[in-house]
Amino acid sequence: MSAAQKRKTHKRMAHFWASTPILLICLALLAVPVADLDAATFTKQPYLIYEGASTTMSVLWQADADAGTNTIEWGIDTGYGNGPVTVPVTGSDHQYVFTITGLDPDTQYFYRVQVDGTFLSGSFRTAPSGGATATIWAYGDTRTDPAAQDQVLAALLTMVHADPGRRQSLLLHSGDLVSDGESESAWSTEFFPADRANILEVHRTIPLMACRGNHEGDGMLFWKYYPYPYVDAVSFNYSFDYGPIHITVLDDQSDLSVGSTQYNWISDDLAASDACWKIVLFHEPAWGAGGHSNNTTNQTVVSNLLEPAGVDLVINGHNHYYSRASKDGIQHITSGGGGAPLYDPDPSYPYVVTTARSYNFCRIDIDGDDLVFSAFDQNGDQLDSFSMTKSCPLLFVDGFESSDLSAWSASVGAATSGKRSAD
Repeated sequence: MSAAQKRKTHKRMAHFWASTPILLICLALLAVPVADLDAATFTKQPYLIYEGASTTMSVLWQADADAGTNTIEWGIDTGYGNGPVTVPVTGSDHQYVFTITGLDPDTQYFYRVQVDGTFLSGSFRTAPSGGATATIWAYGDTRTDPAAQDQVLAALLTMVHADPGRRQSLLLHSGDLVSDGESESAWSTEFFPADRANILEVHRTIPLMACRGNHEGDGMLFWKYYPYPYVDAVSFNYSFDYGPIHITVLDDQSDLSVGSTQYNWISDDLAASDACWKIVLFHEPAWGAGGHSNNTTNQTVVSNLLEPAGVDLVINGHNHYYSRASKDGIQHITSGGGGAPLYDPDPSYPYVVTTARSYNFCRIDIDGDDLVFSAFDQNGDQLDSFSMTKSCPLLFVDGFESSDLSAWSASVGAATSGKRSAD
């Protein structure tokens, strides 16, 4: 071997030993067990369901595998203080549900979910307890275009951030969450998109309460991801109270004919509620502004059941625009501009007051005897506003539980129905 060849060999050996630590690190990484390299992660990031009580909230998420740990912790600040609690898998598709109980009403809580070492945090505000003040939101028809939905929710979140003590509350959805409700990919890309920051923030911070739309199909995936307290296994109808509001959610994709099981349930549900304000949510408008024709079966339900029961607002979707119709004391809101392709509304339809071809969302502010409704476009510009006034029972005075006031209000004759007005 020549002197030059010896020098090259020495250089190669020196380089090998100098790089040995790096080589050993690489070999060590390759030796990591496969289970650790393929740790479970979030498929559906955390989202919220309101369970109908001011002392509870459910947090849901989905992982891509059952292996590993899933925990949740919560508290009144980001130090949490409760948990971590290990959450078992639910069902056969790596889903997790944890209902937090023992909460104080009208209080902000923070939570953190962990899936195999990946942490995602959020917050929520519990419902007011029998008070006279509440704010809720509404929108619908979010199918098809998550970018448009993300813009709508950006405007909504701007308003929430301006007054979180009141506006971090509850969001109603008027159906057609996705374009194909029987497709897992539609749910993943349109309603739980991992790359849409505003959609994800709303999911993590505001509970969503929805009705089934026609695009939800047989409703099995709707039920899978939103297991509300449905009345039965046939129709997707349910109801709940939120502060001074009773909200009845109908399934107009099931039988609503006179005398049907759901028809009779509606009558009983509304009659049993002594809430000051009543809102009914279903998908297809009884009184809209065209696109799809007005649903005559729903018109019968409205005239036979909702009007006599003193319902104040009906919120629908199905038609992709904003419109408001006013008939016999009820304001009929079509808020179908959450992301679906827009339609041209026809303001000449019966009872229609105003229309807008726009992506949109709505805010409902209640203060005792007064309700103020506002509709906004995707930029946060106001499309419509009106107010309603009625004489509310004193059992909804702030600071008192309804059970404390029921006997007292009856003794002084304070619980009166009053008349409603809208301007």
